[in-house]
Amino acid sequence: MGMFTRFNDIISSNINALLDKAEEPKKLIKLMIVEMENALAEARTSAAVILADKKTIEREIKQLSEQSQGWVEKAELALRHEKEDLAKAALQEKNRCIQLIESKTKELSILQQSLNGLEVDLQRLQSKLNEALNKQKRLDQQCESLQKRKQIHLVSHQYQRDKTLNKLEGFERKLDRLEAEVESFDLGNKPGLAQQIEALAANEELENELQALKQKMKVAS
Repeated sequence: MGMFTRFNDIISSNINALLDKAEEPKKLIKLMIVEMENALAEARTSAAVILADKKTIEREIKQLSEQSQGWVEKAELALRHEKEDLAKAALQEKNRCIQLIESKTKELSILQQSLNGLEVDLQRLQSKLNEALNKQKRLDQQCESLQKRKQIHLVSHQYQRDKTLNKLEGFERKLDRLEAEVESFDLGNKPGLAQQIEALAANEELENELQALKQKMKVAS
């Protein structure tokens, strides 16, 4: 079952109100446009049928009018030859043609009224379709704008994140440099190999003196 069931449903519909209630406006407007296009095609087909019938009846009326005039001429011819019975029969045929013309004219009037009403519906339906197409275009533009804004936000967020990480990495590198500088100071103050050996020798000499003193005190006691 379609979104709309009758032309009047489409023509009287409030597109904005329907879209405001929809969970997926883009999907709904697409369905509405398809339904409107189908209704428009159906209306045009109906109009084409009415136009064809109208042309047929107009042609029949023209033929009946010509036949009616022909029977009048035949009636006159019969009278000129004093054939009143033939003239009377010809006039009866003429009257039959006139009755048919009147009947066909009524049919033609009904068809014309239907065609006029259908033409109005077609105009209103086309206007409604144009409204829906414009609404779809605006929705597409809004969605595109939102997508761009989202992309910009994501890029900005990523940029800020990368910027923060870069700051942290820079800070870590700065700390590494500071630690290296401190260690370089220690390296500059650390005694060389010769100094370390001399210190060991001095320490060993001091240790020997200490042991000798202890031994001397032990002997004296």
